[in-house]
Amino acid sequence: MLAGRINRMKGQALLIEAAAELQRRGRIEYVRFVIVGDTAPGLTYLSAQLKTKVALLCLDTLHILTLYR
Repeated sequence: MLAGRINRMKGQALLIEAAAELQRRGRIEYVRFVIVGDTAPGLTYLSAQLKTKVALLCLDTLHILTLYR
């Protein structure tokens, strides 16, 4: 699980890429990845970009939970 504010500096996109590579290698049969957090006001597009990336890579083992205040 990666928890915290969603932004480019914290590596959420890198986690998605690593999960995709592990999935490609067949190494994540029993693993689930979870990103939990929210974006700063005005940056909600960042969570949308991450969710799109997860969908494009067909990562059913990675879930993004966006929390709203």
